[in-house]
Amino acid sequence: MKKTLKVLLIVLCLAWIGFTFLPLFSPLGSVGELMTYSTGAYSVENDELPGELNLQAKGFSNIRIHVDAYGVPHIYGKQSRDVCFGMGYMQAKDRLFQMEMMTRMVQGKLSGLIGYNGVELDKQWIVYDMDRLAKNTFEKLKYTDPKTYQDLQAYAKGVNFYLENQKQRQLPPEYKLMHAKPRKWEAYYAMLLSYYMSDVLTHYNGHAERQQLLDKLSPDEMNELFFHDTTAYPYAIDGNFSNSSSQLADFPVSRAKSPALSCRDFVDRQIKNSIGSNHWAVGADQSKDGTAMLSNDTHLNLVLPGAWYEAHLVCDEYETQGLTLPCSPYVVSGTNEYVSWGITNANWDLTEKFHLEINPKDSTKYRFNGRWVSMTSKSYSISLNDGSTIPFEVDFTYNGPVTTLEGKKVVDYWYPVEENSSVTSFRKLATTKNWADFKEALRSYSYPSQNFAYADVNGNVGMISAGKLPLRPSTYNGGMLDGSRAYTPEFVPFDSLPMQFRGKKGFVFSANQNPAKTAYYINYDWPERYRAQRIKDLLNSKDKLDITDMMRFQGDIRDISLHDLKEAIRKHRGKEKDWQLLDPLLNWHGEVNHESYEAVLLYYFNFILQEELKTNMTKKLGIGPAIPLSNLYTLLKRDKVKFAGQEVKTSAFLLQIIRKTKQQFVTDYGPDFRKKANLTHHGVMTIEHFAGFPGMGEWVYNAGGNSQTVNVNVNKTHGPSMRTNFKMTTPVTGYIVIAGGQSGRPDDKHYKDQLTDWKNVRFHKIQLGAREKDLVGIQSVIRFK
Repeated sequence: MKKTLKVLLIVLCLAWIGFTFLPLFSPLGSVGELMTYSTGAYSVENDELPGELNLQAKGFSNIRIHVDAYGVPHIYGKQSRDVCFGMGYMQAKDRLFQMEMMTRMVQGKLSGLIGYNGVELDKQWIVYDMDRLAKNTFEKLKYTDPKTYQDLQAYAKGVNFYLENQKQRQLPPEYKLMHAKPRKWEAYYAMLLSYYMSDVLTHYNGHAERQQLLDKLSPDEMNELFFHDTTAYPYAIDGNFSNSSSQLADFPVSRAKSPALSCRDFVDRQIKNSIGSNHWAVGADQSKDGTAMLSNDTHLNLVLPGAWYEAHLVCDEYETQGLTLPCSPYVVSGTNEYVSWGITNANWDLTEKFHLEINPKDSTKYRFNGRWVSMTSKSYSISLNDGSTIPFEVDFTYNGPVTTLEGKKVVDYWYPVEENSSVTSFRKLATTKNWADFKEALRSYSYPSQNFAYADVNGNVGMISAGKLPLRPSTYNGGMLDGSRAYTPEFVPFDSLPMQFRGKKGFVFSANQNPAKTAYYINYDWPERYRAQRIKDLLNSKDKLDITDMMRFQGDIRDISLHDLKEAIRKHRGKEKDWQLLDPLLNWHGEVNHESYEAVLLYYFNFILQEELKTNMTKKLGIGPAIPLSNLYTLLKRDKVKFAGQEVKTSAFLLQIIRKTKQQFVTDYGPDFRKKANLTHHGVMTIEHFAGFPGMGEWVYNAGGNSQTVNVNVNKTHGPSMRTNFKMTTPVTGYIVIAGGQSGRPDDKHYKDQLTDWKNVRFHKIQLGAREKDLVGIQSVIRFK
């Protein structure tokens, strides 16, 4: 029987190979390409390294790259430029297609690789002229920061050395599927990375929506529904931060009504609101063995390959290990011999929308400085991969490019559209030895704005909310600006930014909440306070913490928003039988795991609650904004609630939500929903290929957590993209895991080999301080002689 099955399997495989040589699969598009043996992913030669590889590269010698069992390169060289060359080689080997996609997108040249599907993105990006800005910034480094300039040149040479020594059949399978070849890597491409991440983390577009709320709601209503500052709010940094400026008194807030917008989707708003991260650092006085510790996990939409690439770099100038971003050789979140650092999105509002008054007799003119002024039109051209081009034009005003919002012309002003040399800060972090060095490294940091946590070998901790923050008055509330006046931005001086050095005492933490009380505006759209409060509670839960506590906290799936809801339920619970639907929540501790019926009940209740309020708000305002859950729960504790101009008893309103929740349960699960509903379905994380190729993604089952828990899970696509933990011993002890694997090649064993550990919050240990002969788990060695 076994022999028969073997023969049958061989026959089927041979039949598939022969069959897919025929052109029958071509109508299936990329799916057909992927399935076809002769042209698809399986026709690509595996690029797996041999046990030992000796290479020669002009200008680079005595570089040794040891690749461990997780695919992590440990790169040793004399100078920084040597290890950066090795990083270029390894990142190209593992992440080439991802690197090309990212840089082409920022340049507005994606269509040159993927064709017509990239046109709309190219139209958005090419207007910013990031390619020119990146070139200019890079060339200035030759004089302002020659070490970084040399490093990035060496990195580019490493990428190109890999390209020059690969056969077409060894390139990543995506190139095969798209009938494309990779382009030569230019050194300035590394400067494009900051713009890419700035778009992911800082490009807000809700200002017209916000202005409608400001137009239609009273200040008291705005505070009730949207303001986060309460006595219980868990600010990350103590103290008040202020700065004065003559310009603030004349800040150009628009007095015109904003365009009427259709309702925005709550789920999309929730994802944007949740994009962020966690980090915390514990000082020596709160550590069991008297050493500081630092933890970091960054939250992004999860894709394969993921955002992060781990590396260990050793040269005469520094030794670092941690997580890099493909396109750049430097550690973004990690450690050196003296200092560890981690990042979270600072959530600064770095976008402005300007209202325009258009001449009713001539739509090419707008009011500016009291008269009608003509817009400037600029011509652009998108090049496609078939050699054709698509021309288009964009209008500009004094304050920036014109875009259309619900049929109305507005100006979109994005602060990161300037020369950006943040990469130099990460170069400086590699050599940081103390808090003074840390501050100096971040002084020149611009975009994307980040909260940087700090811990050192002397037991100290601290945090800086760093970047180039526009100076706007605290009375500004995030609405539209007046496009009839010239706007020349000023910026908050670095020393006036929120920052704190705690020394050996206590801890610092961030979960993307408002970092501190300031006399200037930072943002209006902060994430819920519950995740931040839970982290603070965990850090206060023991007098002394150790590294196992830090790891455990990262896997925490308790939703403490439940406490506020319980208070509202107990206050208003009536005698009607329908109230029994919420009884399980009253006896539940809030652990959001896949077996929990209560977790699904909470999810359904909150969803119906938000939808009902969105409907009511739309009736009154013409727009249904996402109201923070903490504000809703606060309102539900009152005797009466007022929405859409109508005041009702809270108990009656809650009963209405309960009945609709039950109705939705019955629709989805049937009358026996209490036995059938759990998070098994809702907890499946869908991790797609980052460019959308079918068959190259993965599902992670039984993933716990929700948007309020430390271990974030938002709409099954968004969560911790990595986790790091560092204990500031000598040498530093560290633990890392990423949501995927080191390789970006779907045919590689390291494409998704860390996913199981990532789901279960398990880690592999870093090897900082190890001599080459003492490295463990090494699978292959590359030597440049």
